[in-house]
Amino acid sequence: MPPAPVVPWQGAAVRAEFAPLPVERRRDVPSVVLTAGGVRVQLHASDVRAVGRGRAGIAESAVPPLAFLCRPGAAGPGSAMHDDLGHLPPDSWALVLGDAPLVAVAVLDGPQAASFLAWAADLPG
Repeated sequence: MPPAPVVPWQGAAVRAEFAPLPVERRRDVPSVVLTAGGVRVQLHASDVRAVGRGRAGIAESAVPPLAFLCRPGAAGPGSAMHDDLGHLPPDSWALVLGDAPLVAVAVLDGPQAASFLAWAADLPG
């Protein structure tokens, strides 16, 4: 029996969908597609699940464009993330493109962040 489909998560500015990521011929790995405005980022589902379960503070995109789902409050002083995103709430999660300076294309905080993290923690795979 195939696994049950994962219901997409929808926030005010971000949509998250569980989707296959082709990595080799005839082989896919689970991934999460985050869409915010005109930006579409695909990350490994295992990395997003680790974020949701509190085991990781960052998830990096699996394919271009280079992007990060990260918690700005975890950045150390003097780091690019701290310098560029230090104005965001420390417990928020930001979807950031890898260009310098770092700019958050979307920010999840409060109940919205909690809802996303709960969704991410339950991802299969």
